[in-house]
Amino acid sequence: MANRPHIYKCPNFQECLIGYRGEDIEVFEEMQAVCPECGAVLQPLPKRTPAYVGRLIDLAVLAVVAAALWYAWPSISAFLTSPAPGGK
Repeated sequence: MANRPHIYKCPNFQECLIGYRGEDIEVFEEMQAVCPECGAVLQPLPKRTPAYVGRLIDLAVLAVVAAALWYAWPSISAFLTSPAPGGK
């Protein structure tokens, strides 16, 4: 099974075109994390969060808001109804 490379970026924006362009550099475990153009030490990129995690968080927030509205509906409907004309 082949090893997957780690993704790095070059922090040297002034003297390196790879760093200036913000290109990703793939580095395997047996390689050194050094920029091939300028020789600067590369910075690893954090792993990206999958897209479904954000959707699940959105759905959880919507479910909490819906549950709060469902629970508070009797007091909301009592507040919105007009009072009886007799004052009682």
